[in-house]
Amino acid sequence: MDLVAAIHEDYPELIDGIIGGAEETTTGVHRLRAMDDDGALDYPVFAVNDTPMKRLFDTSTAPAESSLASIAMTTNLSWAGK
Repeated sequence: MDLVAAIHEDYPELIDGIIGGAEETTTGVHRLRAMDDDGALDYPVFAVNDTPMKRLFDTSTAPAESSLASIAMTTNLSWAGK
């Protein structure tokens, strides 16, 4: 969100070259929605956490990644080079 705000405030000449953006944080999404409601957002930005693919991907892979990382940390195992 800080980059979007900086572009709109400090570098408005760059806006014509921007096709769109993405925001993942809840706070950033709220701020962007407020900008959009005020008519201040000059290009589309989508909320990553609101997309079905994010939920499907996190649901299917996050537990496996967390389990693997936990085992590696607990056993002091390094995956590099294996």
